[in-house]
Amino acid sequence: MKNQTTIYITDQELISLLQIDEQKLVDTETILDSNNIFNNQDYIIINNDGKREYTQIGAEKIASYLDKNLVVLVKHWFSKREQEISISIIRDHIIDNVSSLILHNNQHFISTLDLINILQTEKDILNMVVLEAKHTQDDPLSEEKDYYIEIDHDGNQEFYFSETGISKIVFCLKKRLKKEKDKLYWVKTSGNIFKTTINDIIEKIKKRQKNINSAKNKAKTRDKKTCQVTNVKNEKDEITKRFNDNKIKFVAHHLYSQNNYPHLADSIDNLITITETVHNNFHCNYMGSYNNPCTIDDFIQFVKKYYPDNIKVIMWLKDQKGKLQSKPKPHIFNQNPQRFLPPSYR
Repeated sequence: MKNQTTIYITDQELISLLQIDEQKLVDTETILDSNNIFNNQDYIIINNDGKREYTQIGAEKIASYLDKNLVVLVKHWFSKREQEISISIIRDHIIDNVSSLILHNNQHFISTLDLINILQTEKDILNMVVLEAKHTQDDPLSEEKDYYIEIDHDGNQEFYFSETGISKIVFCLKKRLKKEKDKLYWVKTSGNIFKTTINDIIEKIKKRQKNINSAKNKAKTRDKKTCQVTNVKNEKDEITKRFNDNKIKFVAHHLYSQNNYPHLADSIDNLITITETVHNNFHCNYMGSYNNPCTIDDFIQFVKKYYPDNIKVIMWLKDQKGKLQSKPKPHIFNQNPQRFLPPSYR
């Protein structure tokens, strides 16, 4: 896989690579300039002081002038940097194409469509490779371990693949791409870095969930563990003199739904304490389902309809709306609350 952009090495990187001092580099530049050995394809000037960054050709000219044996160091540096950039591009591509990431039986899986996009292949080719991987004699694809099948509302089957399943698919796909160097490199590298990339995403998910849980606890403390809609709160136990939290269940409700407005998910301004009963009534009865995205406007209308006398909370909600609208606009993701949303964790 060849990068389309030119790679440059900074003067400090070149000094370190060739083990010379700054004055030695400046003197070499002056000599090569005066002898017209440099041209405009060898370097770029990055500031008013004439500071330069070099292309591979320019860096090789400097190395060759100092000692021809140093040229191999320059070639190796640029080769390594090109590989690093290629891996970075593929890693970013994986991150941008795992919005279907889902936890199933304590394993993480992605959809067929995401896998097609990651491997930059076609559905028909992937189907053939999956069939081949299922019937291979050595460690074939195994249902539940390597893939599982989900049935959509229309009765269609959707395949989801785990990291181990993707590894087996990549192994079979590589055999088909032996004569296509660039595609082979892409598929091979995708397979090599998929596990670590997904693990990084999962760690960010866990960290984000920890932040969300922390914000929920803070919201309940702010609201004095009192339902802001009904004003219901747990009374103290007459014997222990402590609040009996098991008597009434309280939840911290996201005014803008967590999955559709992930940038607000761990903001205390986006949370309000209500009873579990009110929470269920809002999502299941008023909104139709927990899976349906909601906004603060939905909750305001809900309160106005069923609790019209609670002017205090309606005014508070309108104040919160003003605070939250100053936040960045949402990125709309898959609405299934079980699915993870990687782009929100960057």
